[in-house]
Amino acid sequence: MIVERRMSRTLSIAWQALLIGTIAYLLFRPGGGARVRIERWRAQRAFRTAVDSLWPTISGDALTIHGDPRLAVSLVEFGDFQCPYCREAVPVLDSLIATHPRLHVAFVNLPLPMHRYARDAAIAGICASEQGRFARIYHYLYETESWDRDPNWATTARAVGVDNLRQFRRCLRDAGTARRVDREIMLAKALALHATPTFVSQRDVVVGVPTEHQLETLAPTMH
Repeated sequence: MIVERRMSRTLSIAWQALLIGTIAYLLFRPGGGARVRIERWRAQRAFRTAVDSLWPTISGDALTIHGDPRLAVSLVEFGDFQCPYCREAVPVLDSLIATHPRLHVAFVNLPLPMHRYARDAAIAGICASEQGRFARIYHYLYETESWDRDPNWATTARAVGVDNLRQFRRCLRDAGTARRVDREIMLAKALALHATPTFVSQRDVVVGVPTEHQLETLAPTMH
């Protein structure tokens, strides 16, 4: 009888150990629920650490879409002017700005290699920004689909109100402008950002076409 009880207890412990081991394996195996949550938490923590360290550079290089450039940047879009998803995100961002006009929203170029004219458009955007026309060219490039068939940057500059075309053309040819685009691409790589649009703040990140609510959760001045 005693032997039977001991055997029964041993079997019970063995089954419990097997059950616990099976549950642990299912949770923590690659792709398991707990493993995925832990890895996501680690990735988010690493991203926020990177953003905190690079935020002065991000906000310093960013081009203002809306808001007072003298104020702290609230929200940054990493974008590509030939990206169809970036185009879809524009009305969402505009709606957020209309609702919260005090936001300072800015833009960092991330031209993707598969888009033929994205890098040239990024350079044109920087050159328009030198004459206070970045917000205009930002909307023009996303809202006008014909420009990317055969870009004429002087025509684009006139359309967005650039006054000094000679200065604009000089900026287009300036190697320093190209280097600035390269710096912005490297900045995105430092944050492990590879897709556009990506919206970043010191709170979090949203990749892809966002909802207005998602953007509201990012902007620190709205909390």
